[in-house]
Amino acid sequence: MRNNNLKIVFTFVGTFIGAGFASGREIALFFGGKSVLSPILAALFCGSLAFVFMEIGRITNGGLTGYLFPKTQRVWDGLIKSANFVIFSAMLAGAEYTIKETTGFVGGGIASGLLAAAIVVGGMEKIKSANFIAVPIIIAMCAVMFALEPNFYISGAFNLINPLLYASMNILSCGLLSAKLSAGGSRKQSLICSAMIALILGLLIVLVYLLVGGREQSEMPLMDLAKSLNLGLAGSLLILIAIMTTMSGSLSLASEGKPALTVALLCGGLLVSTLGFKNIVDTTYPAIGVLGAVISFAGMARLARAFWARRKRITGGRILKMRLRGDII
Repeated sequence: MRNNNLKIVFTFVGTFIGAGFASGREIALFFGGKSVLSPILAALFCGSLAFVFMEIGRITNGGLTGYLFPKTQRVWDGLIKSANFVIFSAMLAGAEYTIKETTGFVGGGIASGLLAAAIVVGGMEKIKSANFIAVPIIIAMCAVMFALEPNFYISGAFNLINPLLYASMNILSCGLLSAKLSAGGSRKQSLICSAMIALILGLLIVLVYLLVGGREQSEMPLMDLAKSLNLGLAGSLLILIAIMTTMSGSLSLASEGKPALTVALLCGGLLVSTLGFKNIVDTTYPAIGVLGAVISFAGMARLARAFWARRKRITGGRILKMRLRGDII
């Protein structure tokens, strides 16, 4: 059970921290110049949303959109798959940029895309196993850079909207995967996993927030920092590992693991990736955040209704039993 919990948590975290996160670009976009409380709040939002999606996944055995939007399920499925395709394309662009900057090799996007496709076709267990290995490596590498970087910027105004949009944006991939993985689980498992997710993401988001301060205009701020610390290769490896975890998760959700569709989306993603990593992230991620926020609020509202309905049934049943016993009139 404990090992399965860790795999669920690391799958969520691994899908969450893609190229946008590991490069620092995403953190710079949402939290650059903001108070350190903003990324902390974002981690708490992520843990809370993880619980919502895991609980719905547990209740519905993974059928999330049919539960939230029974009349317009196909529309929402299409929007979610489109968003994950965009995220997948951004990861391809990030892989191409990172590998070219590090080695001069052209074609890194194709190579990483093929590897992601192989993982996706291999099934959900392959995705979980890849994240189980990758996430601890990412944490360790961020910690090393944090230990070596002497200058940090933590000033700025507190902002409530950005943490919410940031958490909502990423929930489209990692939340939906966790909903699938929580099928057949328990509420206790959902609580434990969501608490672990909030803790691990809180550590990582704050680490990267501190590291990219003052480098917000860079295409890949964390990569620039790694180079300044003579850790260019380690920085590239960090980004590439994060790219693979998110790439596999988003491609799996967009293609539903179907081999032919996986190949078709890989070809389409390579075409979209030519727009460039920064352009894709800066242009589309805020809109994906809005879509994620709508789905997240729908999930919270639906879960709250289910909770109160269950409580009402239990209360009503108790009152009926008391009346039958003559305890109340």
